[in-house]
Amino acid sequence: MKHTDILGMALFALRGNWLRSILTALGVIIGIAAVIVMVSVGQGTQAELDRIMASLGSNRLEVFPGGGRGGGVRMAAGSLPSLTTGDMEAIRDEIPEVQYVAANVRGGGQVVFAERNWSTSWQGVSEDFMTVNDWRLDEGEGFTPRDYGTAGKSVVLGATVRRELFGEGEAVGATVRIAQVPMTVVGVLAAKGQTGWGGDADDVVMVPLDTARRRLLGAGNHFLGTMQLSAQMLKDAVAGLAPDADGAAFDACAAALVREYRAGRRIVPGIGHPIHIKGDPRVPALRRVAGECGFEGRHWQLATAIERAAQAGYGKLLPLNAAGAVGACVADMGLDPLWARGFALIGRSAGLVAHLLDEKRAPLGQKLWDLVLAQDDSAELAGHDNPIPQRAKFAAANKP
Repeated sequence: MKHTDILGMALFALRGNWLRSILTALGVIIGIAAVIVMVSVGQGTQAELDRIMASLGSNRLEVFPGGGRGGGVRMAAGSLPSLTTGDMEAIRDEIPEVQYVAANVRGGGQVVFAERNWSTSWQGVSEDFMTVNDWRLDEGEGFTPRDYGTAGKSVVLGATVRRELFGEGEAVGATVRIAQVPMTVVGVLAAKGQTGWGGDADDVVMVPLDTARRRLLGAGNHFLGTMQLSAQMLKDAVAGLAPDADGAAFDACAAALVREYRAGRRIVPGIGHPIHIKGDPRVPALRRVAGECGFEGRHWQLATAIERAAQAGYGKLLPLNAAGAVGACVADMGLDPLWARGFALIGRSAGLVAHLLDEKRAPLGQKLWDLVLAQDDSAELAGHDNPIPQRAKFAAANKP
């Protein structure tokens, strides 16, 4: 039998049973389509799972601090912030199989730009954090090594925060405020979309780790953190000096520090005072006590050198203040600079309570302020162009 005969018989059968032929063909088509759809759905699901796992870090191990106790109850893991930067460095140095190590701290609050604000979470991150977590920049250059090393006031915005604050406008280079701290936008993260838990991965802002620690966490730096920043600055700088460094080496180190802070438009911690512009009377007392206790050493020497360098660099007298003196004491005692923040909190809390009680019993605040203005030639710094009338007013009010 020839092939043409077989083909003819097949066509004859199809014409004679056309309904059965159509149904058979339809069943085959539906079966093949179903297989294709199922394979496509499976591949799509696998691709999405791979994407989610990649965003989480499929080859990443997270280490959290242990839980503390509160009211006799064991708290959740991570409630006790016991991990330090030293732990991160130990993992990097002692486990050769680890390629990248990153640390972060977290918080939340309002981010403000002009008349717009957005409530979001912020993260303080170390240098390898974005690599470990597969974050990429869509705009800007991101953080520089200087930002990480000097607690720079720089911020990288997530895509959601960028949209809510700037819309279609330019974000990079703008100044936003986080917890009342002005920061410059240096980058925008590429959108990641939804997290594996249904949240918005792009509703976040990132700052350098030390920036978060010094400027966003705790009680702040304006009143409490200056002592810590001063102690840290002195400790880091003295560590770079030779054990037999002479006075000229200390002066050169101080001048370099002042130039660095001026170039970064940052305030040198521990110098200057709005009232005691000719010298903080607390500094000699603190130095005397430090000397009597055997803690007037190299950090005190550098602090006084910075005082001289600041006067030369800024062209005006910027004497060492009490915060700088405490920072020098803490550094010469060999304590962690964080202790200085604790001392500041204890001292200011006790002083505030005493002031409030005393002011409630016998109001003296205004009179004391008038006394300061009457006796200090810097009265113009407090908003009085001419201190002489203030002196006359005070003298007249206190005539016997």
